[in-house]
Amino acid sequence: MDGKSHTYTGTPPYTVTITGDNIREFSCSYNKSITTLDVSNCTALTKFLCYYNQLTNLNVRNCTALYDLDCRDNQLSTEAISNLFRMLNSSTLSYSKNAFISDNPGAIDMDYSGLSIARGNGWSVYFK
Repeated sequence: MDGKSHTYTGTPPYTVTITGDNIREFSCSYNKSITTLDVSNCTALTKFLCYYNQLTNLNVRNCTALYDLDCRDNQLSTEAISNLFRMLNSSTLSYSKNAFISDNPGAIDMDYSGLSIARGNGWSVYFK
């Protein structure tokens, strides 16, 4: 990652939208002010680290190159996790695809139909 940073203004919580066709890796971990994060326009994104935040909503739709997602230790509900699973791509990447969702409230009572979709798309999901 190139080490670029951004300072937020205003009063938290923040909704953040990241855009860019050439963004391959993005990390915004340990930022307790972000509750909603949208990277759906980052089609080249391969590695996305957003752990230890306060995320309640995460949009990775259209991230067809994504193979590493770490969103553990947030506030994602069962519904948000299920929606996330349905967004994970089914591409035939030569990489293993891993999603880490442990320590989110929704990981406890997870919707296993969404989990089946993610696994059917080639994702290994870690939630314990």
